[in-house]
Amino acid sequence: HDGILTRRRRSGTTRCQRCRGGARAAPARRSTPQRECMEPFRAQGLLAPYVRLWCVSNALRIASGTSAATALGDALAGQPTAVLLGLLTLLGLFPTSPPLLATTLIARAVSNLAKGAALGNSQTWGTLTDLSLLGALYETLALRGRWLPPLSAEEEAAIVRSCAPAVRVQLATVYAASAFWKLNSSFAEPRRSCAAVFALQMLEHLPPAVTATPLPALMAAAAPALVLLVETAIPALLLAPCCWAGVSSALSFHLAIAACPPPNNIASFGATTVPRLFFWIPEEAAAALREAAGPRPLAAVAMAAAAAIATTLAPLHSRARSTIQGSGHDWH
Repeated sequence: HDGILTRRRRSGTTRCQRCRGGARAAPARRSTPQRECMEPFRAQGLLAPYVRLWCVSNALRIASGTSAATALGDALAGQPTAVLLGLLTLLGLFPTSPPLLATTLIARAVSNLAKGAALGNSQTWGTLTDLSLLGALYETLALRGRWLPPLSAEEEAAIVRSCAPAVRVQLATVYAASAFWKLNSSFAEPRRSCAAVFALQMLEHLPPAVTATPLPALMAAAAPALVLLVETAIPALLLAPCCWAGVSSALSFHLAIAACPPPNNIASFGATTVPRLFFWIPEEAAAALREAAGPRPLAAVAMAAAAAIATTLAPLHSRARSTIQGSGHDWH
């Protein structure tokens, strides 16, 4: 992987061949948009970092449902929680084991679909992306004719390359649908819109010198249009030739709505969708995850920044209340 990045730096290519703005020209060769789109898959060992990220995401989603004030408790009723957490732990330790990966993907899909009406929209589409990954896994295993040996680095890259186009369309559909169903008079009316609630509840923790100004009214009036604009832009940017704007917008959006205190916190939306942004920038995401797990100065700074953000937001979440599950601490 390091050798590939070194050769790219020497040749003057960008890290993401689809992102051309402000970059030096690539080496002169005949290229196509499809070839450029697949450029990130040249690096090997891409699947294992995503699988581990997926395991953490699902474990967080399950654990948050056991906490009061998240309003997710009903979704865990009758679920084999202990079995799922055990499978996720084993898969995190052995992410390239085909039988373990297939078993965990199937178990999680079945447990999600068994929730019925309690299954959220993001988890519905998240399950579909998992089935896309499962199909790519079966395709690769069928081609090699062996089902038990661990996946090689080349096979990992082949699986990511095979399912990425489908996952991208599926996840972009989630954001597009989220925006589409907000095109109604109720959402546009600040007195009824959830966008105004999300915006105004943050002001509760500010001094009266701020809240006693016209700012709350302005925020409430602008919130519906602003949220609709952002949620419309995200899928458009994700499907654009340059993916970085879409990925950055989606990450910023989820950070903003996750910062809101309960009971109107929907960090679970980001916990489901953010890991799947991996399929837009697999090479860069895999490298970042490896750096975060290693003794790198930049990784240490990033971890310190994450801890500082969590410490800052903790007081907002310390006394979470829900009309459904009572009071408690929200661990999102």
